[in-house]
Amino acid sequence: MRDFSASLKRVPVRDLRGRLARAVPITSLVPQGQPAHPNYLFTSGRQNRYNLAGTHCLYMSAEESTALDEFRRQFSGLKAAFQPVSLYHAEVDLARVLDLTDEATRKILGVSLKELEADWGGGLPSSLSQQLGEAARTCGFMAIRYQSVGATLAGRDGSNLVIYKSTVVAPSSVCIISDRDATSQRWP
Repeated sequence: MRDFSASLKRVPVRDLRGRLARAVPITSLVPQGQPAHPNYLFTSGRQNRYNLAGTHCLYMSAEESTALDEFRRQFSGLKAAFQPVSLYHAEVDLARVLDLTDEATRKILGVSLKELEADWGGGLPSSLSQQLGEAARTCGFMAIRYQSVGATLAGRDGSNLVIYKSTVVAPSSVCIISDRDATSQRWP
């Protein structure tokens, strides 16, 4: 396992304020037979590209089109690709973001885009991106911004963010945008 602790102290730390988007199957927000009270900030704790199993985080996209590209990539070739989709937004104010779309940051960390996009999961050992995500979370980063594979495959530039629930502390926040009550779902 690679140790990123020293290099994470040298990378530029960014703030991020703005609107993010996420596209998910509507059935994941409102399971059949359950009341229609979607949990937009649901975290499964399952491993993903930048987190190990047991880490609660939220994956979102910097652009609406990227959120839809990511949805299409996830379900490419599956019947599920044609199910109803829920596209929703969050306003974020994050104080400590690691920006892996920045080439200088990747150079300090000694990682390449190809390494960060390597396969993960399915019984494989933890990937370099998962190791980096765990190190960044442990060092207090609230989020990691990274290049979207879905957008790249669609011929566009786009980025995603993984936001770690345990490191988002006030005054930083993640707030779901709603026509009813924008503060009904927020971190912290």
